[in-house]
Amino acid sequence: MRPLLWWLLLVLGLYAYREHQIWLAKTEIDFSITLNGQVTDATATLDRQPVVAGQNISLGSHTFSVRHPKAESWSTNFFVWYGRHDLGEIKLKRSMGTLNVQASPPASTITITGPEYSTTLHDSAGTNLTVPTDAYEIRAEYPQWSQSTNVTVAGQMTGSCVFSPQFGALHLTSNHDRATYGLVFPDGQSADSGNLPAVVAGLKK
Repeated sequence: MRPLLWWLLLVLGLYAYREHQIWLAKTEIDFSITLNGQVTDATATLDRQPVVAGQNISLGSHTFSVRHPKAESWSTNFFVWYGRHDLGEIKLKRSMGTLNVQASPPASTITITGPEYSTTLHDSAGTNLTVPTDAYEIRAEYPQWSQSTNVTVAGQMTGSCVFSPQFGALHLTSNHDRATYGLVFPDGQSADSGNLPAVVAGLKK
């Protein structure tokens, strides 16, 4: 009986191994990643190795992480047994940062323009805003002068922009009656015109 018993154990072992291989081939991870309700490309890793939906994975404990340049990181730990392991829809949260804008003296308008957020401030000395992380163009406009600059806002960090132009006034007189003037910037743009005498204020020094 002993040879028969060994043969039976061998058959059971081969059968168990075959079933293990079959079920292991069916053991996979599935997931979808969205940002603001839209399916998005993101870097997904399983135990720090790249992974894609539908990929076969090993049995045991795993750490699954998702990273996206415009979203907060997401991670979870789970245990895998035979079969499909569906993590479902992973909804990434848009990463936010702070944008600090200062203007001294206050600007007639401050325009903030980004891919997902834009606003215009009037007669403003600046503001603090919580905005999506991204690159922004900020433009300050004064009656006789304007300037634009680019600021990048990173996650949990503050992007800063300061406008501090020095202005002066131009006093114009003439010893001729009914004299007029025309003021032109170096780029050829007309700045101001009128009758003399006159004071043109708000000119950049």
